[in-house]
Order: sequence, then C-alpha cells, then structure tokens
Amino acid sequence: MKKFDLPGIVAYFISSPLIQIVPLKGGQIHDSWLVTTKDYEKYILQRINTNIFPDPDALMRNIQTVCNYLEENFPEEKNLVLVPTIDNRPYFRSQDGDVWRMYEYIEHDIVNNVVNLLTRYFEAGKVTGKLNFQLANLPLYKVITLLQDFHNTPKRFQELMKIVENLPSIALENCRSEISWLQQHSQNLDIIWSSLTKNIIPWRITHNDTKLENILFDKESGQGICLIDLDTVMPGNLLFDFGDAIRSMTNSSTEDEPFTDHVNFRFDVFEAYTKGFIAASFPILSPEEIALLPFAPTIITIEQGIRYLSDFLRGNKYYKIDYPQQNLFRCRTQFKLAQEMELNLDRMKDSVYQIIYTYQDY
Repeated sequence: MKKFDLPGIVAYFISSPLIQIVPLKGGQIHDSWLVTTKDYEKYILQRINTNIFPDPDALMRNIQTVCNYLEENFPEEKNLVLVPTIDNRPYFRSQDGDVWRMYEYIEHDIVNNVVNLLTRYFEAGKVTGKLNFQLANLPLYKVITLLQDFHNTPKRFQELMKIVENLPSIALENCRSEISWLQQHSQNLDIIWSSLTKNIIPWRITHNDTKLENILFDKESGQGICLIDLDTVMPGNLLFDFGDAIRSMTNSSTEDEPFTDHVNFRFDVFEAYTKGFIAASFPILSPEEIALLPFAPTIITIEQGIRYLSDFLRGNKYYKIDYPQQNLFRCRTQFKLAQEMELNLDRMKDSVYQIIYTYQDY
C-alpha cells in the first residue's frame, strides 16, 4: 500500500500541532483519515480518487458552492464546512499528483448505535428531504454535472448490454441468470429519466448518494444532523435521492450478501423513512413526483445492480472490492431486493398516499 506523509499533508490545511491521524474505514471511493489536534479539534482529511473524479477543480467548485449556499441561507443548520488550504484553495495537490481536501469534523452518533431503529430511519428521511428543500432555490447553472447520465437508468442498461455482447461466453458464465432477469425487467427502467428529460418532473440540485452511512445523527438526541459526502451533488431530481435511500436502507442483509435468501425488503423502514422525507420536502413536491415516489426505489435498486454488474464484467475498476466476486454478489443482492420491492409496490403506493393525505388531500 502506498504510504503518505500525512502530517505534511495536514500542514497545508491547518497549523495546529497534532495528536493523531487515524484511518477511517467504510468508503468505497476515497481514502479518509480522522485528524485530531492538541487542542482536540477534529478534522476529516481525504485523498480524492481522481480515477473516479478526474476533474478536482469542478468537483471542489461544486462542493464549495453547495457548502457556501447552505451556510449563507441556512446559518442555523449544521452542515459540512470545507477547510481551505493555508493559501485559501479548496484542495491541495501534492507533488506526486494526489489530491487532498479537508472538512471540519462533526461530532455524531455511530450508525449502529440505535435505540429506536425506526426513529433513526424517520430522521434519515427528514435529513434527506430537508436538503432537497434547502437546495430547491439553488440555480442549476451553479452546479456542474460531473458524472454525465449518472441516473440515466435506460442508458446504463444499454451500456451493460453492449458489454455483454462484446465479451466471450465464458466471461458471462457466472452471471447469465442476472442478465436474463434484467432483460425481462428492462421495459419500465425509463419512467423517471424520461419524466425528467420531458420536464414532467423538475430538474433539481440533488445529493445522489443518500445511503445511511452518509447521514449524521446527534449523539444525545438521535436527531438527524446533515448529509455528508457531497461528491455527487449535481442536477437531477429528488426521486433519485429518495429511491437510493430506500434501496440502501430497506435491505435486511448486507450489500454483498452471498445468499440472496437472506435479502428481504423491510417495509417498516420504507414507511418510517418516507414519513420523514415527505415531512421535510412536502412544500416542494409536485403531484408528478408524488406519483412516482413508490416506483423510485425499484428503479434505482435495479440501476445500482446494473452498475455493480457492469463493474464486475469490466474487471472491478470502479468500486473497491475485497475479493473478485464481491461486485457480482452486490449485484445479486440488488436484484433480489428489487424483486421484493416489486411484490410490495401496492403497499408502497398506499403508504405514500396515506402520508400525503396527512398534509393535504391529494
């Protein structure tokens, strides 16, 4: 593993003497460390994965735009604070080409330290809905689309089919059933993207990576604080944030579960999260977005399965893996979860409309 002069890197951001720099685990894209100074101030240091984000100028300009907008318009709310370099730049590039950034650390509860699990998911929904509400008036032109067609689900399906067509038969031996299932379920993959491109639903600035690990909770009250990891903030629609959150939170098992019989859809989590999300975002929800809310989790879950399968067939170049078939197991988990969601679609529709009715007749 490559070694870094971490104290030297930190010195480009802050001048305080250090106690320790501890690596943080869990991220699939960047490398992260918790930095603690002798004054017990804490920061998050990250080495940006420039293979995924080759334009750090645009990436950090987006993050700086969103952080500044939230601070200026919602000063009473706790949100991410970017720490500039000593020469007032949003990131530092070392001599070997590595790109580094730093955030102020926000004290928070760990995700697994939960007294009332459903309350935790309700709070997660509120945090995500709140961010969508807060960014509703941020002009689209101020945020760059870093990852083109990020949630263009039909295009991701088409690109996967091209990969499949160009690979020898033996390379597909372990995933034929997944490809077959996906082909049978491809007809409705465009319902969100086509609604967006036809302006049936509005373009908004959205987070696009709303898993539970990206939400911070207060240590004492358990209330949601804010979303972190703003790398994928860009124009989209709140259905992407809602669908991705439900995808990541309602799986009863792990994301790389090798036995799909263990993968079940937790409707109770769906309902708790949806109550929180609608409570915070209701003022900006359009009727068309409301109608699509029950469909978003299945679409985004299938899309994520496509992404895992595509990465597996390309040689595992995007997501970090611990073993060669991990992305294939991740794909299988997503497809099984999507099947469970399809079985619960009517329940999800009823739940959404019942929650909406508590705010107004719809």
